[in-house]
Amino acid sequence: MELAVDHRTPLLSAAPSRSDVARRTRSGQSEALQQVLAELGERVKPITLARERTLPVAAPFDRLLPDEGLVRGRVLSCRGVADTSLAFGLIRDALAQGAWGALVDVSTFGADAASEFGIPLERIVRVETGAAEAESTAGVGAVASWIDVMGAAVDGFDVVVTTVPAEVRSARSPAAVRKLATRVQQKGAIVVVLGESGALTSDLVFSTERTEWSGVTEGAGHLRSRIIHVVAGGRRLPVSRNVSLLVDATSGRAVCSLAPAPTIGSVSGTRATVDIVDMAEESSERAPQAELLAEMADSLAATTDPDAGLRGLDSDASDRRLAG
Repeated sequence: MELAVDHRTPLLSAAPSRSDVARRTRSGQSEALQQVLAELGERVKPITLARERTLPVAAPFDRLLPDEGLVRGRVLSCRGVADTSLAFGLIRDALAQGAWGALVDVSTFGADAASEFGIPLERIVRVETGAAEAESTAGVGAVASWIDVMGAAVDGFDVVVTTVPAEVRSARSPAAVRKLATRVQQKGAIVVVLGESGALTSDLVFSTERTEWSGVTEGAGHLRSRIIHVVAGGRRLPVSRNVSLLVDATSGRAVCSLAPAPTIGSVSGTRATVDIVDMAEESSERAPQAELLAEMADSLAATTDPDAGLRGLDSDASDRRLAG
């Protein structure tokens, strides 16, 4: 069950000015949201996972992490076209085993997709801060509204998934954002940012390099599976990791596993000879190794032709007879 919190005020007879919208966003809406989230936080306060330092992560997403699970007090960033899928995969097991999650300003959230991914919707609370509306109208108040709601969310929830407003991303480490980062560490919450985190520094960054879909051939069929190539890095992971994830939905649910390694088929001698000759021709003008590649091509052609040696012996014998 998805619990939606809507803070928007009724429409007025006269169009409010920009200053009125900004003032209303900073005061009334933020206070109402903080009060609602505080009450929800008391109701969903963690019990079984309160003393644990990490939250569990399902395989194969655990391959992306330097620790055994999601460490409390850290900020993660999922970027690229598969950012939502990565976030679902990282938090799925934690929610299934008793954690509570809040979605703050995640407009791309789909309940059906989340359910197919294994997300228990009854443990999700969705909140809209109105930061996007503030940016599109007055351009002010987005930072204050988002930070206030995020502060209330990390107080009562184990996992918070959010998108950072543009005004926060462009800011240069404002004091309010630094206070929010400190609050995340103190409360032991886990924040998963979809997209760029901006001034809210990320401990781990998961970037989607590319994706490969399968199931549709020659303009017909259905999308059945997806391979996501992910690069994990960040200040908590000095050496980056490259992991390919397979998301298979043929059974009606998203089943995640490691993508099979690409197999290199056997190459015939003739094909290999052509490839080496082409490499030699392409590099003859810019690399001194062209002659070496040509010699390799000649030797490979001799080894792939079983009659080459016999022809060579016959020609040598003929040359001796002619010379005699």
